[in-house]
Amino acid sequence: AANLPDEEIVLVIYTPKSGSIADLRQVRDFLPDYVRVTPLETGNSVSIFALVSDIEKYLELIEFFPTGGDDPRAIERFDVQFISATEAVNRLRMLADLDGGGRAAVPTGRRGVSPQPSPLDQMSEPTISMIPDDGQGYILVRAMKDKIEEIRKLLPYVDVDMSTDEFKPVVIPIE
Repeated sequence: AANLPDEEIVLVIYTPKSGSIADLRQVRDFLPDYVRVTPLETGNSVSIFALVSDIEKYLELIEFFPTGGDDPRAIERFDVQFISATEAVNRLRMLADLDGGGRAAVPTGRRGVSPQPSPLDQMSEPTISMIPDDGQGYILVRAMKDKIEEIRKLLPYVDVDMSTDEFKPVVIPIE
């Protein structure tokens, strides 16, 4: 908006109209290595330190990549039949990386060149909220769609009827 020359170095604070700044990770791969994009600790914003021409390119590229709405997470209800909802949440947390601590985004190189690591690469996905309701036998989950699918796949292995004779534990000796 300041109509600066393309070769001018500037710092711009950018806040997406919708979605999370974590959605902007993929845009970083299309910029030169000297461009610095850093998430701000307060709010859903990033600072961009680069040439005016690079920032204009960054802002144009953002339009091509889909971002979520105000909150990119979906909400789903999972019924639990054989164990308490609280116990199901505890077991799911043990089996899956539902808190985002196990995986960090890894930058992808372009044309064989490893880009400088960006603070955006270290950003985790939005948090997962799991609210167990033991009285009604369900778990209310708010998470990204891939995490909801992971929970959908794991829940049948966690919510098992232990009262039937079909379940026979297998003991594996460890030497």
